[in-house]
Amino acid sequence: MSTSGIAGDEYPRANDTTLVDRLRRFRWENRSPVVYSSALSVIQSTSTIRKNRTRREVEREGSRGARLKRLEDQIATLDPVQSKAVIETIDGVQRIRGLAGSGASLPSPEEIFDAPGNGASTADGTDNDLILETCYRNSRPLLVTAHALGFDVYRNPEEQSGMGLVQMFDHPRLWQDIGYRPKAGELRPGASVTLLRPERTSPRFLEDHSGIDDLIQFKCFESPGAQADWLIDEIKRNIEVDELRHDDIIVVNPDPLTTRQKVGPIRAKLLEAGIDSHVAGVDTEADTFFRTGERSVTFTGIFRAKGNEAGMVYVINAQDCHAAARNLATIRNRLFTAITRSKAWIRVLGVGQDMARLIDEYQALKSRGFELQFTIRRKSNANGCASYIETGRRKRSVGSGIARVWYAISFVTWRRGTPASRTSTRRSSAN
Repeated sequence: MSTSGIAGDEYPRANDTTLVDRLRRFRWENRSPVVYSSALSVIQSTSTIRKNRTRREVEREGSRGARLKRLEDQIATLDPVQSKAVIETIDGVQRIRGLAGSGASLPSPEEIFDAPGNGASTADGTDNDLILETCYRNSRPLLVTAHALGFDVYRNPEEQSGMGLVQMFDHPRLWQDIGYRPKAGELRPGASVTLLRPERTSPRFLEDHSGIDDLIQFKCFESPGAQADWLIDEIKRNIEVDELRHDDIIVVNPDPLTTRQKVGPIRAKLLEAGIDSHVAGVDTEADTFFRTGERSVTFTGIFRAKGNEAGMVYVINAQDCHAAARNLATIRNRLFTAITRSKAWIRVLGVGQDMARLIDEYQALKSRGFELQFTIRRKSNANGCASYIETGRRKRSVGSGIARVWYAISFVTWRRGTPASRTSTRRSSAN
């Protein structure tokens, strides 16, 4: 391989601004598929999950900050085989989700390096479009909770429709593709099944740092004011006692149309308590989520939240996700997305009876040891899942964001190539 014309360096170096130019100036004489495959393998094996924005300083060994640091370090030091499956982009997972959502294709290694090959397999013979089943982003209890609520697995069936599940994968085997295993029953249409996530697909170190009642909490309040007061006290404790940084905290309002209105009073009280905050995409540039280098807690609507993550995530006004006359699948997808923004702890808050019913769903899951029990439907639609809602006297089919964009928004663990599932993800100027 010749490096002529590159300042005479035997081993040229590049950074994020000069890399493309360096690659373009390479002249590869006597191309070798063996060298290409070896080089590609090394590049992929050295990719890692991005670390946090600024250095974390902790003083107490058992604080949340210390536990989060250990968790991040464990993820960042995955063994070489695991590291091959983890990729990094300039802005993290958000860039991957955006490409998958737009239908655009990531260029293949062959296109990038102009090397021989048809893109069908990599150096070790695996397919390009293969996604690993192991999830390093969310802990097992948190991930199963997101699925249980997103699919309405334990929602009490409506009296008229007799249905609980609001949506389902079109192909039952997709449950295995994303890391679930049958404990009882079979993954086939019409069968009852119990699914669990084994340690192989949900490593236990992601949950061992805290007890289950600390990892996940659901809270019901009598009024929005009571919800706000509890939230402010918890954020203060997170920063002043738990040694969490401001950018370790995200507050998500699932309804994108009410975010600015609903978070305004909370932010005002938070400011009175001496804690700065901002609404992502409103108080910042459109592409800015965290205020890097500033002590500011991020508030966000669900669309801005996609592709971002934090150690502590608060979901407020979750009662809006329990039931709806229309588009219940879409609303449940928002809750799924909000919960999976957390890489350590999740707090789901809400007001009134609908929140109490949502808590009942979570308790049903928890009492079953975070296993999913349901009957697989026989019906499906062309969009990749089955979703039925009783609207008056007729049933209508509704597309499922969970079923169609699960790969894109829930994993940072990818095999080489592009996500296996693509969809047109709805974008909005709302938060």
